[in-house]
Amino acid sequence: MKIKLNEREIEVKDNTKLFDVVSKTEYDVIILNGHLCNNNYNLKAQDEIYFFNKNKSFTDEELELFLTARHTPAIQNKLKNAKIAVAGLGGLGSHIAVSFARMGIGHLKLMDFDIVDPTNIHRQYYFLDQIGMFKTDALEQNLKRINPFIDYEFECIKINEENIKTLFHGYDFLMEALDNAKAKTMLINGALTNYPKLTVIAASGVAGFDDIEKVHTKKLGKNLFVVGDFINETKPGMGLTATRVTAIANMQAHIAIRKLIGEL
Repeated sequence: MKIKLNEREIEVKDNTKLFDVVSKTEYDVIILNGHLCNNNYNLKAQDEIYFFNKNKSFTDEELELFLTARHTPAIQNKLKNAKIAVAGLGGLGSHIAVSFARMGIGHLKLMDFDIVDPTNIHRQYYFLDQIGMFKTDALEQNLKRINPFIDYEFECIKINEENIKTLFHGYDFLMEALDNAKAKTMLINGALTNYPKLTVIAASGVAGFDDIEKVHTKKLGKNLFVVGDFINETKPGMGLTATRVTAIANMQAHIAIRKLIGEL
């Protein structure tokens, strides 16, 4: 039967075990079909195995391969063909972008017009030495340190009713991550009107310390998903918290991932 070792196809006998082909004493990390293995599994045809030592130097090809080994090449092929836009790179958008970078989305368009300020460090994916930088420039630095093998497009732009008509042609998903209710409504309505095949994933009710279990997803129409508790909007006495914001950001990102791989 045929299996793959670090993407190289080989022939092995039936009833071959994992450690017959990859030595547990020789390699620090052994991954079988996305699962980190410490047990000697019976192999099946078409199994995919990745293995390496943690302290070795990697080529770019090896790095790109191992970055996605935990969710398998079959899944990665679907993600690599995706085009996703993220509007707003604050608490929601910056963490959505990080998750997509770690997942290996093929093309990411990332949009914001603002600069990093000291209050952003509280919950956004920026660092103290990036204060004063445009968020697009700062996030470009950060994402490329995580995964440089993605086709990134950064636009320092404020989205309005006119330019929205040209921004998202050919994209599969738009992640709404704005912090102004009027701007959110404009973006969602404009995107759904101008791009009937675009899936929009938005957020509503992100603020406060309330139980994250109250956060849920609503599907509002064919191409609109909204994540949040739909109650707790930002106002005096109702601030934003890193723990809640990042949880909701990753719920938004996960909807796109599930749709891309056909589970939603």
